[in-house]
Amino acid sequence: MVGMPRARVVILLTGILALGAASLFWSLKEGEGTSRAEGRTGERTAGSDRLRGPGVPPEDALPGRLWVVVPEDTALGTRCQLRAVDFEELELEPPGTLTHCTLVDVSADGSYAVAYDSQLRLALLDLNDRPRKAVDLDPRLRDNSFRTSRIAAVAEDGARVAWCAAPNETTVLTVDTGVTERAVGCDPRFGEDGLLFTRTVAPLDDGILANGRVVLAPEDFREGLGLATDEESSLLAYDVGSNGAIATKVRRVIGLPQTTIQIWKDEAISGFYPVSGLAPPLQSSGVELSPDTTRIALGWPGLLAGVLDFGFRGLGRTLDHGPYAWSPDGQWLAIGEALVVSVYARGSDAPTYTLPITTLMIAWSE
Repeated sequence: MVGMPRARVVILLTGILALGAASLFWSLKEGEGTSRAEGRTGERTAGSDRLRGPGVPPEDALPGRLWVVVPEDTALGTRCQLRAVDFEELELEPPGTLTHCTLVDVSADGSYAVAYDSQLRLALLDLNDRPRKAVDLDPRLRDNSFRTSRIAAVAEDGARVAWCAAPNETTVLTVDTGVTERAVGCDPRFGEDGLLFTRTVAPLDDGILANGRVVLAPEDFREGLGLATDEESSLLAYDVGSNGAIATKVRRVIGLPQTTIQIWKDEAISGFYPVSGLAPPLQSSGVELSPDTTRIALGWPGLLAGVLDFGFRGLGRTLDHGPYAWSPDGQWLAIGEALVVSVYARGSDAPTYTLPITTLMIAWSE
């Protein structure tokens, strides 16, 4: 899954893309330039590309499908194709509709995604065949009012999509019926059993809601920081894990600077990790739990800054890279690095595999 200073990410990476387009070194199997990998069926579909080269994993070595946003116009960085890497057949699947180089979220089952289309409109994409636009979501806000938030999310089974339509207001669409409803808060996430989480900001109190019910409030965040009841705290970012865990990044507002990542389970704090000693960019970053909720990525949509392993207090890896995504089982981390996508095994500081693809955004589904 992926979140939105995306224009900023595009600007940062445009120089890399301009250099990389001419030397992009993924290659096609000879004589099969525009066909889908024969794989185990002996049939190929037009438009796919076989991945080859040093560092490319064997077939079936990695789980699921990796979604990449491949630039079509490297000079502008505003027209991209959403494509999937099929690890079973080891191919780059055919492209679909053009996007604005921004991928917001992909459902865990890989059936639907949210992205900005080529006209900068938020849209729901159907991924069941080649990626194609299913619905224009057309929010009243084209970007987030706070930089670490995610403007939209898709349920794990693709049945519902939620997006921030106005400050402290989320619209929820049931895909099959077209019925919409409203929810309080923004920065939507879907948890277990389709539970919708949102976050409220000023003029409302900082808080996290689940299906409209407050599950974490300012007094909880203060308690997690060890603050007195008359001291103030600020919720900077949050994420929800598949097992019901919630990660929050909270800062002390007045007095000695203090920023802490808190892990909550069943509305009780189960762990905390001070990050006040980190560089300011890491302190202001968003958070994203790994699917197995054992690690957390610090960064922004399209820009990974670091990884925290809950096995010890401290930053497991300090990074300065581009787009990233956890594998569905949480055992792998894919990171866009200049002309390749590097895939790191858990606990490794060196990539196990490299995919010869230049991409602006990454997501990983089943």
